[in-house]
Amino acid sequence: MVPLFQLFEFSYPDGLLFYDRSGALSRRLQEMLPGLAFKTASLDQRNFVLPGSELELFFGIAVSVIQTLAPGQQEFPSTVAGFLQTVTEVLEVTQLKEFRFRYVLGKPCGSDEEAQKLMWPLVPEESKAKMSSVAELPNGRRFKASFCLAISPASPASRSYI
Repeated sequence: MVPLFQLFEFSYPDGLLFYDRSGALSRRLQEMLPGLAFKTASLDQRNFVLPGSELELFFGIAVSVIQTLAPGQQEFPSTVAGFLQTVTEVLEVTQLKEFRFRYVLGKPCGSDEEAQKLMWPLVPEESKAKMSSVAELPNGRRFKASFCLAISPASPASRSYI
């Protein structure tokens, strides 16, 4: 199993220094992550991307998020620690309201068929019966095709994941 998606989000009750220090915070994050590029901004949020690495982040007045869609990324937890430390230090955040961490694992498969063989035993029998009855309807082939697409890779790489 390899990590396919990792996300860390934290919120804080008072990030009002965002308005005074978003430039300084942006510069510190670019020092921490060389190549980090500005993407978009709104009144209370700044979005960045690290080209070629599938890493995206944003920070704002009340919440900050960092995520990666790149498989692997074993160094992501240390990147998160640096991001959290930098944001809380620059914005002088002393207390977090909430934090979330998502870690999605997948198993590389050589084909869609291999992925389906691994996944099918995990599907509840009730769901299998429903899918079979829908597949027998006139538009059933379209349903089967969309079901296959749901487990196909999102990138042009020739790997499937379950």
